Amino acid sequence: MSDICEKIIKEDEKLKLLTNIDEINRNIYKYLVSHYKINGLEIVVKKKDDIEKVFSSDTNLDHEYETSIELIKSTQAKIHFKIFTDDFEVLQNIEMNKDHIHIILEIFSQSLYNKLLEDSISKLTLIDSVTGAYKRTFIDNYLSKILDLEKRENKKVAFLKVGIDKFRAVIDEFDYATGDKVLKALADVIRERIRSSDILVKIDSGEFLVILLNVTNTDNAVNITEDLIETFAKTSVTVNEEEGFVLYKTISIGISIFPENGELIDDIVKHTDIALYEARNLGRSQYFIYKDEEVNSIDLF
Repeated sequence: MSDICEKIIKEDEKLKLLTNIDEINRNIYKYLVSHYKINGLEIVVKKKDDIEKVFSSDTNLDHEYETSIELIKSTQAKIHFKIFTDDFEVLQNIEMNKDHIHIILEIFSQSLYNKLLEDSISKLTLIDSVTGAYKRTFIDNYLSKILDLEKRENKKVAFLKVGIDKFRAVIDEFDYATGDKVLKALADVIRERIRSSDILVKIDSGEFLVILLNVTNTDNAVNITEDLIETFAKTSVTVNEEEGFVLYKTISIGISIFPENGELIDDIVKHTDIALYEARNLGRSQYFIYKDEEVNSIDLF
């Protein structure tokens, strides 16, 4: 085996050890810069019904020359490498060595494609297909690590259990498709009103758990809660586009704070459930803040 082949394989072994897609892309880019003096790289994954840009070395790839290599990774997926340079001699060198570069990228792209597949499978198990929120498995797999970090840094975390009032009536009156529209509308509202660092989890039929990281005090959680209740009450859901029929729903929210209301995940989730139960007892568009002294007599069954 030639020294060049050995170096390529060793480089690919490094790529396989990386867990982040952006790191893999950036290492491919650095390799091409080092060996072929390129100025920019864009990597696009083309699937049957989707085109996704997974890497761009510059925010504005405005270079003098460009060339591209497309690699077939499966019957439904291709990886497209667009290479940029500002030097015509560099372009000529790339074109002269294109077969060699093609082999290199064929090897590197397999490691990239395998990681993309891993991430896709992970998303299928963690992401709810209707709302785009995390599934409950996220809580089991990742939440404890997040809470450990927040606790070490003496930060509070607010848990909001968001329930759609009389959600079952939507399905009984209309159908499951309409119920999905209501769920998606609520998920969209929540994402718009919380920070990108906060977490949205689909818990059950008509219920979400919102995890607000690094809150200063309970008032922060209450402000967001009131905003969510008010905003969703004004959000219309189209039931029948031809007839222009729309539906309005309301939500109730239970609030608990970590670590004040519990340090174990099971406890904090249970206390948020109890708070939502109490909020619903108050009527529609209500919220309730969990307090031990106020809920000792609650029977959930």
